[in-house]
Amino acid sequence: MPYDIGQFIERLKTRVPAVDQFVLLYLTEALQCFRAGTYLTSAVMVGVASERILLDLRSAIESALDTKQKKDKFAATAGKLVKRIYDEIQKRLDPIMERITTALKKEDISAELSGIFDLIRKTRNDAGHPTGRKVEREEAFALLQLFPSYCSVHLRGYRPG
Repeated sequence: MPYDIGQFIERLKTRVPAVDQFVLLYLTEALQCFRAGTYLTSAVMVGVASERILLDLRSAIESALDTKQKKDKFAATAGKLVKRIYDEIQKRLDPIMERITTALKKEDISAELSGIFDLIRKTRNDAGHPTGRKVEREEAFALLQLFPSYCSVHLRGYRPG
């Protein structure tokens, strides 16, 4: 539960040992903001933690590519908008999605890879720009509850080729 920050972080670290310190930093901020009732800021921090995971995944995919040509082409995603990076990652993962799903012992991870990403990204974009949009407690709570699944799918269980 997002109400106990230490327990939430420890459960995430147990579930996803590869989670890095920056994800934990932003997620801890998101949890603190949630507890303080600043749901807009909580949503933005969940979005930043999500982006960090995506950048780590981008780096892992680039490192795993087997030719300099593939690496150079994929390296062009560095510094791009998060949505563009995500789309390029999906192009690499789509051909091996069945193996990923099997490795993670899941029926279908498409919802976790794309659905949760889109929800977090859209909420962060709306909350992080001067749109006047409010984030309600239930929405911030849902983002925090979905985050461990999102993190788990992105950071363990597969090695793209």
